[in-house]
Amino acid sequence: MIYTITLNPAIDKTVLIDKFRVGEVNRILDSRIDAGGKGVNVSRVINQLGGKSMALGVLGENGAATIQNTLNMSGIDHYFVPVTGDVRVNLKIIDGQNQTNTDINEAGFPVSEETLAEVIYQVQSRIRYNDIVVLTGSLPPDVDPSLYRQWTKSFQENGARVFLDADREPFQLGIKSAPFLIKPNRFELEQFCRTPLPSLDQIIAVGKKLLDQGIRIILVSLGSDGALILAEDQIIRVEGISIQPKSTVGAGDAMLASFAFSLEQHQNYLEAARLASAVSTAKVLCPGSNPPDPAIIRQLLATRVVVYDYSNRTSS
Repeated sequence: MIYTITLNPAIDKTVLIDKFRVGEVNRILDSRIDAGGKGVNVSRVINQLGGKSMALGVLGENGAATIQNTLNMSGIDHYFVPVTGDVRVNLKIIDGQNQTNTDINEAGFPVSEETLAEVIYQVQSRIRYNDIVVLTGSLPPDVDPSLYRQWTKSFQENGARVFLDADREPFQLGIKSAPFLIKPNRFELEQFCRTPLPSLDQIIAVGKKLLDQGIRIILVSLGSDGALILAEDQIIRVEGISIQPKSTVGAGDAMLASFAFSLEQHQNYLEAARLASAVSTAKVLCPGSNPPDPAIIRQLLATRVVVYDYSNRTSS
């Protein structure tokens, strides 16, 4: 079973504005509202792939219906601890003419220790050996940045495999508990080691040091350049697919979701990498926070996905 945890969910409002201009009046051409938060996104993609997951976390009472209704309509099991407050709103500005995506994200509201204790209890009471627990997204304001480290240690002691997707201090502290899988992008990895990583060899060198700390899989998303997967003695290179994106919201979440789904289905890392490439590409071809279209995923798998076993320089 796959469990996703979202401690700082959001309502994503995506607006389309041609020639977006800072400091001036801009006219919205189109807009949409979606359930958001990285764990919620992961659960929605897993569901779209035909898999099962349960979404857990914390949810403010004002705005909760948007997220709960989306999950209910998709048949996704969920349990969110209700708290007083507003679900934060993240504004996504898409400028089709200038080909830019701008995110303006609210911070959310503080969450009490009692609420966090209830969330971890709900997860601990459900997980079984070899289940996957996805810890992803920002932490609420004033929450101890070492929370993901503490929870990773706790869940893995109970036999679960923890997938961590965070940035800055929660990521830096979280990897000290050696999650089963981590998913930094290139920028987050550069933040972690405090140096630019312009080449694949430099990324691989950093990744190998992290593997030596007990992490089993490192999934590095490279945007339009594809991705790198490092696992034990295997290095996998996923080539980027040239497309005109409609929205980059949730592309990394889609990649993480597909990898979790693949491992839950006992696929090997090359198969998981191929699916991750197709799913994350299909995601940016759909508007807002919508999960990707399965038909587009199948088309990409059949015609455009290129994956290499980079350690042996062979293609798949």
